[in-house]
Amino acid sequence: MTDPLNYGKALYDLARENTIEDLIKDELSEIGKAFSKNPEITLLLDCPGIAFELRQKVISDCFSGVHEYILNLLYILAEKRAVHLFLKCIYAYNNQYNKIHGIEHVTAVTVIPMTDDEKERLINSLQKRRGTKISLTNVVDPSILGGIILKFPDSLTDVSLRGRLEKVKYDLHKEKKYGY
Repeated sequence: MTDPLNYGKALYDLARENTIEDLIKDELSEIGKAFSKNPEITLLLDCPGIAFELRQKVISDCFSGVHEYILNLLYILAEKRAVHLFLKCIYAYNNQYNKIHGIEHVTAVTVIPMTDDEKERLINSLQKRRGTKISLTNVVDPSILGGIILKFPDSLTDVSLRGRLEKVKYDLHKEKKYGY
């Protein structure tokens, strides 16, 4: 069985050994976007009806200029018909990178996109409170109605309007059920 976590960590270790962690991270990010936008790439590269040599040629043609470590990982995954695990390999690489560099990834869920100034102020505030570097991603979800939800690797802070309403609903239900 192919374990994408091991492949991602091994790629990170190799990149770190050769002091090209950032280069590989950047290239993985770009390739990951291509895979996310075009899921048919995965279907093609995992297709059992296509010879490995042809799938290897497709990889080298589509990703010419990409670092050889990434190409080799794609070749290995294509040979095992496991290219569908590539995004998980990227995830594992990024987790290892963040762990080594003391970076904590936080997702901020808001009703509308945050401005650059809001992101910067939130990052500064979180870095002071948590004592780590913060990498912030803003996800827009109108269903939260207002406020913000912060998703940390180890916890969740929900100060959204939807979250508050759900708490009120829970408290009213509890009061009705137990009479206090």
